[in-house]
Amino acid sequence: MSNYCQHIDAKTFHSASNSTRIKQYKQENVGKNNDIPLNFQSLVGELSEDHTGDFRMTSDEYKEERSHVCKVVAVLKNYSEHMFMMLSRANGNFSKLTPDHRRMVPEFADRLDRFRAAIKINTCFINCILSACDQVFVNSDVANTTDLEISSNDFRRSFTRMDVEKVITTLKQFYRDWSREGQKERDLCYKPILECIRIHYGKSDLRSSIKILVPGCGLARLAYEIACEGYTCQGNEFSMYMLLASNFILNSGAEVYQHTIYPWIHSQLNCWNVEDQLAPVQIPDVCPDALPKLGNFSMTAGDFLLVYKDDICQWDCVTTSYFIDTAHNIIEYIECIHKILKPGGIWINFGPLLYHFADIPNEFSIELTYADIIKIITNDMKFEILEEERNIPSTYIENPNSMLTYQYHCAFFIVRKRMIF
Repeated sequence: MSNYCQHIDAKTFHSASNSTRIKQYKQENVGKNNDIPLNFQSLVGELSEDHTGDFRMTSDEYKEERSHVCKVVAVLKNYSEHMFMMLSRANGNFSKLTPDHRRMVPEFADRLDRFRAAIKINTCFINCILSACDQVFVNSDVANTTDLEISSNDFRRSFTRMDVEKVITTLKQFYRDWSREGQKERDLCYKPILECIRIHYGKSDLRSSIKILVPGCGLARLAYEIACEGYTCQGNEFSMYMLLASNFILNSGAEVYQHTIYPWIHSQLNCWNVEDQLAPVQIPDVCPDALPKLGNFSMTAGDFLLVYKDDICQWDCVTTSYFIDTAHNIIEYIECIHKILKPGGIWINFGPLLYHFADIPNEFSIELTYADIIKIITNDMKFEILEEERNIPSTYIENPNSMLTYQYHCAFFIVRKRMIF
């Protein structure tokens, strides 16, 4: 995604629509010239007249892919409408109180005005993300946001609460990955991974020859930090919300703390005071363009299993943070990681076992215990355990000032693929 990017061979993958084929995109050798903005380029499967070839979409596939991207953009565009409806409902409920009760909370009207102002600021930030959508994918207009179909009532009728929650989660993810306030949370899981990489590869004079993969990279901060250490690092992400957002934060040329967001205004529950809800967060805490040690950095979009199905023995290291429980079948993830690692390559994992598809109707999901996973890793895949630690406390996009926080007791392990003799 850079105007000085070198493209790699495109691979097929399923995009976030979970149905159609488009090409992966890559960013390489970024940050070498700090005068040139960090900017992804991508390759998207072009509409084929004869509908042949692995990297071409049929007319139906293109329409479905286009429809999914447009729906994501439409949900982002309607963030403010949803939030203002929420405020209207709160105001309506407050108006039903007796006059005596309303007088007990005299600042309520002013509070709603402050929330409206915060929503407008969040909306401006989301519009910045959307302004870069057209540049995410080249060779295709699949992400062209000027199309009238984006604002069609068909999309609006298909919105669910889960769709809106993905927008809210994206804003919280900016807090976690790209703010000073989120450093404590991300250090809990990123620091052990980075320290492990330094121990195993830090003395190499040719760090750029070490290939490290970060599947499920979200807004790409971990992958970015690894690249800053001088390694060749590639992030992979499936969610179109995260892809559009990471494209913006890495490519916009933002100055440190240029943008302000309000990640905690979306819930009225478990709040100590309104100031905690309206606490602003400034991002990014670092300028992606300004780090001189940036190594080879790339991104792929799509299903991890499909994007890397042919990368046999290609990677020196795979790092997974809060990722392996996103699988429908976690055994497939383990097999794929084993397959793509070089002999002697290491897999570093940190995270819980939430199993994202466990309670979703009509979704296939296998939920194994941690003991099951370790047995498969060691007995079936023949990984060698180098280090293992359990019950590491960690949170994920949690408001530190809330009356309620969820804490995971995570597993951390480092395993090595056995050498072939």
